[in-house]
Amino acid sequence: NTLNGDGELMLTVLSSFAQEESKSVSDNLKWRFRRKFESGELSINTTRFLGYDKNEFGELIINQAEARIIERIFTEYLLGNGASKIAKLLNKENIPTVTGAKWSTTSILDILKNEKYKGDAMLQKTYVKDHLSKKKCKNRGEVDSFYVEENHSPIVTRGAWEQAQLLLISRAK
Repeated sequence: NTLNGDGELMLTVLSSFAQEESKSVSDNLKWRFRRKFESGELSINTTRFLGYDKNEFGELIINQAEARIIERIFTEYLLGNGASKIAKLLNKENIPTVTGAKWSTTSILDILKNEKYKGDAMLQKTYVKDHLSKKKCKNRGEVDSFYVEENHSPIVTRGAWEQAQLLLISRAK
């Protein structure tokens, strides 16, 4: 069964409409997220974010068991242990990551750098570059980002978080 010229033209037109509809839906979602970010509303997937759960209003609340792991990571780091050593220590003690995977240097560094642990939130860290692939990209200024201070209860003090950032910088040198 082959399509005649009219059938092929019709498929092309329908495909074009579907693509335009997909772009329109994507643009509307992006607009809604930007409005939420501008008003300070978070959109955080707590199933992949150690230390917090959400209450019935969608607000971040501390998960005490997971918070102890976060506190320990910061304490160990501030005591002079590197990210690799902390990862090995947690793995040796069979303490799981939020996804159940093994700890790595990267996962420890990601926690140490995450402003949410001091109660702040950087919104729009990533964005979807194109509506067809739906691939998330790290935001390096391509779209507006929003920083909200004292958005939720901190797990570590602002001072401890800032101290860890200074150590991260000095150790990177």
